[in-house]
Amino acid sequence: MSNTNQQSEWQKRERGALWKKQGQSQNYLTGVIKSLDDMGQEVKSKIIVFANKNKQDGDNKPDFIIYESKELNQ
Repeated sequence: MSNTNQQSEWQKRERGALWKKQGQSQNYLTGVIKSLDDMGQEVKSKIIVFANKNKQDGDNKPDFIIYESKELNQ
């Protein structure tokens, strides 16, 4: 398989991207998730991801929690 085909396959499977941010009390991720609507059109949703502060060793709780991002009124 050539590099071009492999890159094209990865591009087809891409669903978004995340960026690391430093907050006052914890680090977090912001990003965009891509999906398709009922008409097959690409929709991008802004998200924010925080570490789960309720996570304890050995439990089944998720390590991170994803939230829909909302614009702050400035």
